[in-house]
Amino acid sequence: MFLAMVWSIAIYAQPREVRVGVYSNEPKILLDQYGHMSGIFGDILTQIAKRENWAVKIVKCDWDECLRALQSGQIDLLPDIAYSEERAKLYDFHKVTVLNNWSAIYRHEKMPINSMLDLEGKRVTILKDSIQEVYLRELLKGFGVNAELIPLPSLDEGFKKVAENEADAAVTNRFFGEIKAPQYKLIASPIVYQPTQMFFGTSKGKNGDLLQAIDRHLEAWLRQQDSPYFKVLKKWEVEPTHTVIPTWLILGLGALVSLLLMALLVSAYLRRQVIEKTRHLQAGQDELTKSEAKLRTILDSVNAFIYLKDCDGNYTFVNKPARDLLQLKMEDIVGFGDEKFFDAETAEIIRSNDQRTLVDGEVIVTDETSTVAFTGKTGTYLSTKLPLRGEDGSIYALCGISIDITERKQMEEALREKKEQLQLFIEHAPAALAMFDHDMRYLAVSRRWMEAYHLGDQSIIGRSHYEVFPEIPERWKDIHRRGLAGEVIKLDEDRFDRTDGTPYWLKWEVRPWKQADGAVGGIVIFTEDITEKKNTQEELNQHRHHLQELVEQRTRELEETRQQAESANLAKSAFLANMSHEIRTPLNAITGMAYLIRRSGVTPEQAMRLDNIDAAGRHLAELVNSILDLSKIEAGKFDLAEEAVSIDRVITEVTCMLAERAQDKQLAFVVENQIPPLNLLGDPTRLEQALLNYANNAIKFTSTGSITLRILLAEDEPDKVLLRFEVQDTGIGIAPEILSRLFTVFEQGDNSMIRQYGGTGLGLAITRKLAQMMGGDAGAESTPGVGSTFWFTARLKKGVSEQPTPAGVQGDSADVVLARDYKGLRILVAEDEPVNRILIQDILEAIEPRLDMADNGAKVVELASRNDYDLILMDMQMPKMNGLEATRKIRALPKGSKVPIIALTGNVFGNDRLRCLDAGMNDFITKPFNVQTLFSKILKCLTQGVD
Repeated sequence: MFLAMVWSIAIYAQPREVRVGVYSNEPKILLDQYGHMSGIFGDILTQIAKRENWAVKIVKCDWDECLRALQSGQIDLLPDIAYSEERAKLYDFHKVTVLNNWSAIYRHEKMPINSMLDLEGKRVTILKDSIQEVYLRELLKGFGVNAELIPLPSLDEGFKKVAENEADAAVTNRFFGEIKAPQYKLIASPIVYQPTQMFFGTSKGKNGDLLQAIDRHLEAWLRQQDSPYFKVLKKWEVEPTHTVIPTWLILGLGALVSLLLMALLVSAYLRRQVIEKTRHLQAGQDELTKSEAKLRTILDSVNAFIYLKDCDGNYTFVNKPARDLLQLKMEDIVGFGDEKFFDAETAEIIRSNDQRTLVDGEVIVTDETSTVAFTGKTGTYLSTKLPLRGEDGSIYALCGISIDITERKQMEEALREKKEQLQLFIEHAPAALAMFDHDMRYLAVSRRWMEAYHLGDQSIIGRSHYEVFPEIPERWKDIHRRGLAGEVIKLDEDRFDRTDGTPYWLKWEVRPWKQADGAVGGIVIFTEDITEKKNTQEELNQHRHHLQELVEQRTRELEETRQQAESANLAKSAFLANMSHEIRTPLNAITGMAYLIRRSGVTPEQAMRLDNIDAAGRHLAELVNSILDLSKIEAGKFDLAEEAVSIDRVITEVTCMLAERAQDKQLAFVVENQIPPLNLLGDPTRLEQALLNYANNAIKFTSTGSITLRILLAEDEPDKVLLRFEVQDTGIGIAPEILSRLFTVFEQGDNSMIRQYGGTGLGLAITRKLAQMMGGDAGAESTPGVGSTFWFTARLKKGVSEQPTPAGVQGDSADVVLARDYKGLRILVAEDEPVNRILIQDILEAIEPRLDMADNGAKVVELASRNDYDLILMDMQMPKMNGLEATRKIRALPKGSKVPIIALTGNVFGNDRLRCLDAGMNDFITKPFNVQTLFSKILKCLTQGVD
């Protein structure tokens, strides 16, 4: 007997080996740096193993490996496993809950994930084969959200992928998230779901003694505030989740009934124990209150409507978003059912759904449309309802989570309407049109398609195109495959042959259509029978060919006519240019000689005669200028300059020219300039020409009174202005019937005016054409016997500030500056007219130059190649070589690139000036020239040099 007792004691003393599966889920279960089991579950199991004499053998595994090992019996015990009805079919659980937990979603700070709907298209990591994975898939399906779940063997890998931007969010339990999120720089989203109870689990039907031992210790420890259980929670900084009434109190009460005497003896002791336990219970209650407050804060921050109901369907809790929706306080909601807050029909639907959860334990995900009674607001909500169970598995409450999907429903309805509209559009499209999915099944088809391909009243929606047309050639199948690959294929003309051999023509196009995710969903085929159009085109081509022959013949005839007209136009231009040169050259000699004679000293009588010669010369020059201007305008060869315009300078020039004439007739000459200082661009010469014409006429036709020159700002825009120039006189006035034709070429008031006042009738016509070319117009108002007002408008650009006058031009006149600062200049004069050579020589004598003369272009080039000249005055028309060609050859000489060259010519067409500048000349003076103008141009070239 003694030996048997010793043997049994030895057997009992030998530790029992317990194989425990350990995976990484900090802080609940993990291996420390020494390879020992740790964490909340690990430390609790270690304490139990010491007391039960268990030898714990650690089996390291991933979560999914642990589950398979537990089910197959390769391990005896698995910590930290959430209870579910499905798992209860595979594993056994003890009764006392170790921890209460829930699932949470973590993200980067800048990743906008605030509700389940925000997970659309996101990559979400989750623990492989966990209860979270199964539940979340069902939840996302209920929300209609398409998210990519990435199952992983550990929670650390999930957080790491999010931290490295290989995933958008990670699902974990609240314990792991609170510990690990700061390490990976992640934050919790407002999304929390699936409250669960955590246990130790064993294989089905095995190791029941292990579970009983765990329950025995947990029940005892939960009654003691300083028990190993609470010490472990404190170590891992986790709040207690249990407050249990001590069972000894119930046993004590029974003992009091049966053993009254013993109760009396120990009443004092029990009283002290009750007081002490009451204090511990109150402390536990305070901790529970803090936990509830924290949970309420979290739930109030969630972007969803979360509520709890008891088994009677009355609310026990609603979070802040739900209270805001109902526009009621918590105390006005708790204790009442849905019939108080919603219409009767809505309340009945909600009650029916609640019963499925509260009675049958069903997890429901459904759409609920409700109208809030207090606000009248109607919305559609995606509601998830799940039962809450006690430790014994019985349902004691319902948890509901609702999300407002009203806008999404409206979008779905709008999408449905768009789809119906598309169907109608395709069906009634005035073309053969069909829409196919990726398998070439018909999605929509137009009536014209049915008619064109003789399909009658067949129902082909959903059928394969190749079933409807079994003999379709391989060529078309290849085109369909290319379209489904994303290519657009079309052909404007494609020939086919009917069974009788007659040809017909189609225009067709195959175009892919894309789904919301950008992938090709199928193709659309469009065909159009263009046989009739093609036949008509052929007939038109035949007519066009005949017409083309006629057009070519007519074109040849018109080309001949055009060439003749162009030759005549060139002849006219050449004639005008030659006439201009032939008239201006001797006219230059006449006015120049008059200037030289006056400069040498004359008697008053001779001066009067020279004035008459000068006036006659000016009149003749004006006549030639008017005829040439009109000719250039009508030929479209009149070019306006674009240079700085000083309105003050234009007024000064006109005033200086006409003031003496007005004074001779004792007329007051008044100037009214209302233009603010502006930097303008335009043609100052043409403005002055038009203003002079008006003012000259005003002086001519006014015997007493005044002449008023007025400038107004008619329009002011950001980049341009419209100026109005007026000349008002107190002259004879003009009758209305005459006024209407004054601006016509060669028109004047009447013949008596021509006899009395002179004139050609060109000035006003040219002024109007100039004004119109400058973006304005011209006109006049007049009262016979009172006076007239002639006006014109011009549009000028706004430009940069005016350039300063070159040094040497201000102050003394140009001839004085030249004689003083440039004495002894070496000048080459190219002029084939002997009289003009003498004239130029005499004029330039005032500045004492050294002169060389050349009567042809070839001699000019020869002299320029041998000598260094300070200036060359170049005539354009000379024998042997004209001035343009001579200038080009001089510019090609080593010493000819810098010498100033001024054109001195009787050619005044706008393109003549451009031709001179293009050839390399620096400036341009027309004959007859003003002597001071000549000196000014010379001084300008000498001070500015060659560009």
